[in-house]
Amino acid sequence: MSAAQPITIPYSALINPPASLAADIAAAFGSGPECLGIIVVTGLPPEFKGMRERLLRVGEKFAGLAWERRERYADGESRWSFGWSWGKEIMNGKPDTLKGSYYANPLLDKPDVSDELREKHPEYYKGNIWPDEEREKEIAGFQAAFKELGKFIFDTGLLLAEACESFVAPNLQITGASSALAGLLRSSNAHKARLLHYFPAPPSGDGDEGDDEDSWCGWHLDHSLITGLVSAMYLFHPSGAPVEPIPNPHEKAGLYIRSRSGALNKVAIPADALAFQTGEALELSTGGRLRATPHCVRGGGKGSMTLADGREGEVSRETFAFFMQPDVQAVIGANGETFGQFTHEVLNRHYEKVGEGAQAAANGVKVGA
Repeated sequence: MSAAQPITIPYSALINPPASLAADIAAAFGSGPECLGIIVVTGLPPEFKGMRERLLRVGEKFAGLAWERRERYADGESRWSFGWSWGKEIMNGKPDTLKGSYYANPLLDKPDVSDELREKHPEYYKGNIWPDEEREKEIAGFQAAFKELGKFIFDTGLLLAEACESFVAPNLQITGASSALAGLLRSSNAHKARLLHYFPAPPSGDGDEGDDEDSWCGWHLDHSLITGLVSAMYLFHPSGAPVEPIPNPHEKAGLYIRSRSGALNKVAIPADALAFQTGEALELSTGGRLRATPHCVRGGGKGSMTLADGREGEVSRETFAFFMQPDVQAVIGANGETFGQFTHEVLNRHYEKVGEGAQAAANGVKVGA
């Protein structure tokens, strides 16, 4: 495994980007063999810490609701692209029951598009489905926390996109909207964020070298232009006591990325930082000159552990990703393929095998009930 570290830039440099920032962006997002396709933004405003903690903690509470209560907010019409999704996505050839996700657009509850477009692309335009916080009193503040953190990541991502223009613009072939990366993102109604809860489980055996790197989330590419990520939070679940955050419980657990040369790298995002990585739509829209970032998540241990004070409990992983992407009409492929068409290809890749048998199997395992 390579010891390469992601390029890090200060938030202040995005507010007033110096000319020297171009070299850092090229080193992060370029095609050189050591490029990881990810950049870490540090020195964020102090309020970021509270935003991250509020959302990840309330996300864990939602995932801890009884199975039937969570499923009230699942939406098959959007192919589980709004609201709660568990056991519907295909990863590593089978329904993924290791993690649950909550999807929403933090910027728009219901995009202002034609009925025809909404019907054709419900995965982006059907509209948000929020938990009833009067009914689910354990998760008070869920919607506000989701929107607050999502808006901050989006605004930071726009600053990064503007700083990237001189690097990205010569390679960008996208049409159907502003040709500038930041302009595409600013005008889009198709953004999507994903709040993820990795259930306590034995996804990675004992954490030895022989375990799969992608034991908690399989190798994949995001289909966005760029994706904003927060640092994952690990939560300890002691029997009969409140949940509490702990450091990463296993040195091998976490996010893994393959560099442009294919070398494997474990990437740690500091808790007070944001990371942004390149997606498949950016690769397509630059004719492959700016490549998407292959990544996965590895579990650590058997999902349970004993702390130094002797307490035993299980460990979950909480995180949040914001997929910044163009509207569906934007042409991103050399053959005239639109982002909407590409999205349907991706959804078919991950959901087409979820028929009645797979659905029944997923429904029969009521994780966290």
